[in-house]
Amino acid sequence: MHEPGPSSARDVLNGLATFKSKWPGGWSWDARLDCICSSFRCDDNIIAETAIKPLFPIMWAEGNLRESPIVVQQLVERCGGLRAEQFMYCSQPVGGSFLFGLWWPWGDDVTLSFRLGLGGASRQRDLVQLRDLFAVDLY
Repeated sequence: MHEPGPSSARDVLNGLATFKSKWPGGWSWDARLDCICSSFRCDDNIIAETAIKPLFPIMWAEGNLRESPIVVQQLVERCGGLRAEQFMYCSQPVGGSFLFGLWWPWGDDVTLSFRLGLGGASRQRDLVQLRDLFAVDLY
């Protein structure tokens, strides 16, 4: 198996500046899933989807998750699975690392959450870089 180079996760993170500038909400740390999280109003879903699509060309849902790579299935399982209207977005992998996004409606027709993290061969320092980029504290 090919071992990813030290910059592969950093290469994946490079596209996030434009995404961040278009995103409709603020960000916080989700310690349970080791990713950043943004909650926003359902009214802003078009703005959010517009930011998501260029960065995350791959979308998995409850109905097609079995077709996804095993690393994606394991990540979804670790996050509690996907239910109706929940999606796992993935960037193209670079050197074994990829960005993932979890689209989670709250079910109240008012609020959505989007979690953004690193999958594959990411390391702790890559998560620090992700938090730094979005100015997110651990607490």
